[in-house]
Amino acid sequence: MVSGTINRFMHAPVNLPDSAQITGIVFYYYDNNDPGYMAASLIRNNDPGTGSRTYLASVNSPSGVVAGSHYSSSSFALSTPEVVNNARYNYEIEVYWGAASTEANGLRLMGVKVMYSE
Repeated sequence: MVSGTINRFMHAPVNLPDSAQITGIVFYYYDNNDPGYMAASLIRNNDPGTGSRTYLASVNSPSGVVAGSHYSSSSFALSTPEVVNNARYNYEIEVYWGAASTEANGLRLMGVKVMYSE
């Protein structure tokens, strides 16, 4: 649990079957009148040895919502599906909390769903 103003990232690996087609992501969050925002991105790490990466999809929560607790989602559909190639790449979700975000204000990650077909 983090308190006070934060500007942080969180990463989680994405493990999908080889040749699956990633079509988008859905970002679930809880926002209770936080002035900041969050963003979720799907990243393809092109070469873990060099740090080269490609952002395939990114979605943001709106900042400065009207007072009142609520649970929301935002989604992003890829214009061209990404074909998973586990031999060449690895994939991850990155979640970012903006500089004005505070846990006390109630901006919380609830989940991220990767949409895909086999």
